[in-house]
Amino acid sequence: GAQDFLVKGQFDGKLLGRTIRYSLHRFSTQSKLENALMDLELSKKKYIEAQEMAHFGNWEMDIVSNQMTWTKEVFKIFGFQSNSINPSQSDYLEYVHKDDKAAVEQFFEQAAKDGKQHAIEHKIIVSGHMTRYVALRAKVRFEEITGKTVLVGVIQDISERKISEQLILEKNISQKATKIKEEAISNMNFHIRTPLSSIMNFTYLMEKTTVN
Repeated sequence: GAQDFLVKGQFDGKLLGRTIRYSLHRFSTQSKLENALMDLELSKKKYIEAQEMAHFGNWEMDIVSNQMTWTKEVFKIFGFQSNSINPSQSDYLEYVHKDDKAAVEQFFEQAAKDGKQHAIEHKIIVSGHMTRYVALRAKVRFEEITGKTVLVGVIQDISERKISEQLILEKNISQKATKIKEEAISNMNFHIRTPLSSIMNFTYLMEKTTVN
């Protein structure tokens, strides 16, 4: 609707001045709002880019219906196109590796009960055969606007980190095995070669000595 409108023949200089001042003020406020919106959109874009680079996504779950809401990166972690399914807790658990399923079920149960932040790392199966490692965090939150209690959380693909840790572990094991081998050779040198050398020397002396 119109604001500070002027009726022809029913305004004076004072009213006109006030109307112009209000118009300038509204224009300034509108410009600030537009700039704030642009900054917000830019921040959102940077946040999404950061999530993609870190393989990091957000999710929410209604603790009554167990229906979940995933961000684009969560769909990507599980190998889905964005919004291609309406995920639930059972859908999430379906892709959890069988070795970790009991622990993840307990994780959701505990996080929904005590209101504390919980964290877990576990494996998921993507595309039916590929194993990925993810780090999961969750905490209960009450939404005053909707009156719902939801479980909010984040998930991050940590497969690269786990592979690096495995390579470091294998390297350490290899180095330890090499060290044990060197120690074994050193012990063999002391306990076998040294006495054997003495025996050979005594044998040589006996061969060169006339025995009565």
